[in-house]
Amino acid sequence: MSVSVLQLYDHYLSSYRLRDRQNDKTKNRRYHTALSHLSTHDDNELKKLYSNIQLKNRFSPLLMNQPSAHSIAYAVYLKENATRLTQTINLLSGEDDGELFAGKNVFCDNNELADIEYIPQNMEKDVPDSFTLKVDSFATPQINMGSYLYSDERVTLEPGNYSFDLINKKVHYELQFAINEDTNIQLQQKIADLINNSELGVHAQINISNIKNSSIRTSSIDIISDNYGATYSGKQHFTISEESTTYNEGLTDYLGLNSDIQKASNAKYYIDDNYETSYSNDITVFGGINIKLNPMSESRNAYIELKPDTESIADNIEAFVSGYNQFVTSSVPISENSPEISSSKKNDSGVNNSFSDNNCIIIHDMKRFLELHKENLSQYGITVNDDASLNIDDKLTKYLSDNKVSDIDSIKLFGIQMLKKLDQITLDPMEYTIQKAYAYPNPYTTYINPYMTSIYTGLLFNMYT
Repeated sequence: MSVSVLQLYDHYLSSYRLRDRQNDKTKNRRYHTALSHLSTHDDNELKKLYSNIQLKNRFSPLLMNQPSAHSIAYAVYLKENATRLTQTINLLSGEDDGELFAGKNVFCDNNELADIEYIPQNMEKDVPDSFTLKVDSFATPQINMGSYLYSDERVTLEPGNYSFDLINKKVHYELQFAINEDTNIQLQQKIADLINNSELGVHAQINISNIKNSSIRTSSIDIISDNYGATYSGKQHFTISEESTTYNEGLTDYLGLNSDIQKASNAKYYIDDNYETSYSNDITVFGGINIKLNPMSESRNAYIELKPDTESIADNIEAFVSGYNQFVTSSVPISENSPEISSSKKNDSGVNNSFSDNNCIIIHDMKRFLELHKENLSQYGITVNDDASLNIDDKLTKYLSDNKVSDIDSIKLFGIQMLKKLDQITLDPMEYTIQKAYAYPNPYTTYINPYMTSIYTGLLFNMYT
């Protein structure tokens, strides 16, 4: 393997390691999705890319150019920077361009009934801006409610070893106990501790009450399934039996573990006028709205609305501007023979940040591009600098609120046009290096120059191998 190939691999590994570290810092942002998903392409996308390469090469000039190692390295960096900014914009988008930078949040007028989490990247299309939630009943677990016994009295069962079987999902567990001089509450607590420490798919709780106008306590033990909702087969989540137990019987009847059984039930609710059921109190509607119902709530109705969220819009715009400025800064080339390369300040890509942009093709191109959108960007607190970078208002959320900016159509359009511009840069980054044109193709012919693709768009150079 040649040294040049090793250098190329090292560049890509460094780039992706850096990108992963940056993503770790922002993985909790609500627009975050896996970069691996954004970096892959289906057949239609690859066909479209191939068609674009053909179309570009059909009208490209023939260049008398032997690219230097410096030009090749710059083209690779430029392509990578454009790809990184494309991914940043896609991370701030929904499933289509119409959701670009669209910052929405979910609001509920009854937080006592429901806690709501909004995951915009999972939202289905054609979701209503608002809907009503009406709960008929909550999901419940199976509960075997024990009998109340006098807590401080001695157990009336004969001393000895006792056991009973707990059958959960066709798995049999035998619970064994030794009874000596225990009080009722000591026995109940012993059983509850054993169940709660054994991960049997059920848990136990002790209920204690005082007899009115008396210091006498009574207590019972409830055994509760971890799973909520009716089973598919209609059977119980668990059963308690002494039919094949190893030791003495009688403990189940004594504690009343099979005397009062509350069956598990599903949650029943309406989304607008559509009736739904759920095995649990955690429900998902329209793909990206997770609703956690509170069974303790006395009210059963809520109004839920999706509406523009100024803070979310500000976060998305700030993330975009930051990504764009990083792209511009990293894309400025340095001269091959510049004596300042070793002493000037460089960014993570090794590109000089102290520059004069007079001869920078990419900067001039981006200036012309930004000039078309300058006026529209100003309404979002964004100004365009002479070096093609962007400035943003320090208190953008307050700026948007004070100016009542909820319409983001203009910056959506800017983002869409930016994606098209980045596609153009990614397709042929060599266009931004200094080249000498030898001849332009005949516009009246339709054949494609077969020697153009690998050099100027595929970036496959024979010096790599």
